[in-house]
Amino acid sequence: MLFRSSEVRQNTMRVDTDSQLSYPMKVGFLELTPHVGGRNTYYSKTKDPNDYGSIRGIFETGASLSTRFYKIFDVEVDKFGLDINRLRHIILPRVTYGFTNYPSLTSAELDSFDSVDRLGNAHSLSFSIENKLQTKRSDKTVELLRTIISVPFLLKEHPGKGGFNTIKTDIDFRPVDWISFYFDSRYDTQKEYLTTANFDIYLNGGDKWSAGIGKRWNREVDDQLTTDFNYKINPKWRLRTYARFDLRGGILKEQEFTVTRDLHAWTMDFNFNETRGKGSEIWIVFTLKAFPEMAIDFGTSFNKRNGRFNLPICEGRIKWLKIHYITKCGTNILLEYYQQVKHNFLLENI
Repeated sequence: MLFRSSEVRQNTMRVDTDSQLSYPMKVGFLELTPHVGGRNTYYSKTKDPNDYGSIRGIFETGASLSTRFYKIFDVEVDKFGLDINRLRHIILPRVTYGFTNYPSLTSAELDSFDSVDRLGNAHSLSFSIENKLQTKRSDKTVELLRTIISVPFLLKEHPGKGGFNTIKTDIDFRPVDWISFYFDSRYDTQKEYLTTANFDIYLNGGDKWSAGIGKRWNREVDDQLTTDFNYKINPKWRLRTYARFDLRGGILKEQEFTVTRDLHAWTMDFNFNETRGKGSEIWIVFTLKAFPEMAIDFGTSFNKRNGRFNLPICEGRIKWLKIHYITKCGTNILLEYYQQVKHNFLLENI
């Protein structure tokens, strides 16, 4: 029996920009918003050395057509902390058309670090209807309930099977300031069954603390319970913990810890995440208070997968540095550096 190992190193600097230009206009009682944009991503390295220093371009265009209807109900409630002073029901139907052209560099030509490297073409119509229930508290508009139901219709040029796709349902209910409920689900119209359903309850203790508990259900994966807790230790320090449990297997699937330090002009988040089967990550995020749309993020991850006989098939490590900035006109600029190291182990019978 013979062990062979090899090391594969992948590293690249990536600068990603996502820009969109839109112009809303009124057409009778309808609002039409056409848009055009592009996503340009610079790669210092690709799989082919001849393409080093390339820019991948993706052209995007589309338009949305929407309107709104509303009715006010004279309802007054001052029990159980509800404090409802009239109710306004708003209905917003919307149709959105979107087209994304084929990228100038395909995912097969790039080292894949995340979803940005796997972007492709798309062509679809999306139908949605949004309902809102609002009231007035202290002369301010408060949203009690918000529901959105949407479904895309994939057109001919879209990869994969065309027609209606996944029906998405999102419900956000906040009857009082200190408690809120959230529910979302996904229904596959082609396979005709529910694929995911999630439910969360959040408690808000003001600026001092907040806590949440959630239920995650996925038809193809497992049934999970999540917990989330935030606590402000003092004006300088804040702590957050997150955990995800597999109810069927009785195991801890993921845990994450975040310590936040107020640095006067900056805030620093020190994060640690451990996910079963994927490994661990450590990363630090610096955010400038005066420009919260700009953040600096760097860290490293340690991954490990086990194969037959519990022997390591592949151990990997990813290091990254990200600088994210959103301009006033809405352009996303993301400067990133990635380095991935893979150790491949091969077991042979001789």
